[in-house]
Amino acid sequence: MTQTADQEREWWETAGPENIWGLGTWEEGIAGCVEQIESILAGLSHGACVLDLGCGPGRLLVPLARAHPQCTFTGLDIRFYDHAHINERNIGWMVGDGRRIGYADEMLDAIYSVALFQHLPHEATRGYLAESARTLKPGGQVRFQHVLGSEDSFLAHQVLSATHLTQWCDDAGLEIVATDEGVLHFQWVWVTARKP
Repeated sequence: MTQTADQEREWWETAGPENIWGLGTWEEGIAGCVEQIESILAGLSHGACVLDLGCGPGRLLVPLARAHPQCTFTGLDIRFYDHAHINERNIGWMVGDGRRIGYADEMLDAIYSVALFQHLPHEATRGYLAESARTLKPGGQVRFQHVLGSEDSFLAHQVLSATHLTQWCDDAGLEIVATDEGVLHFQWVWVTARKP
C-alpha cells in the first residue's frame, strides 16, 4: 500500500494519543522505552544533537532531554502538538515527516524512534532510514523499535521480518550493530544501526 505524507498525517490525527504500550502501566512503558534508547545516548558529548523521529507529544523526548542536559534534542512529528507547557531549554520541535528531515547532511549525533515504523508502509520506513543515514554524522547511531510478525497484531499493520530490516538498513548505508528481540513486548525488535 502506498501512503502519502498527507494520508499518514490523517491517520495520526484519527489515531489520537492512545496508550500505545500494552506493557503494564503507562509509566512502566515509558521507563522501559527510555532505558532502550539510553544505549545510544550514553557518552554523548556537550552539544550533541539528538532527534526523536515521531516524537508525538514528547512522552520520551522530555525525560531523555532532562537526563541529558548537555545535548540538544529535537522532536519531529507529522502532527502539531501544543508544547507550550514544556519548558526544557534543550528541546526544539519540528512538524513534518521523516521523508525529509530538516537538517543538513551529517548534523545529528543520534536518532531514535519508537512506535512509529510499524504504522508506516514499507517504502516510507525505507525513506525514513535513508534520511536518518543522510543526517547522521559518521559514527552516529539510530535506535528504533519495530514489530515483527506475519499478521496484523499489536501495533503492527503489515508483514515484516528481520530480513526486511537488515536489507533496509544496508540500503540506507547503515550498519546494524545490535538487534534485541522480545524486549518490552514479545513481538518488538529494537535495532541499533551505525553510520560508518
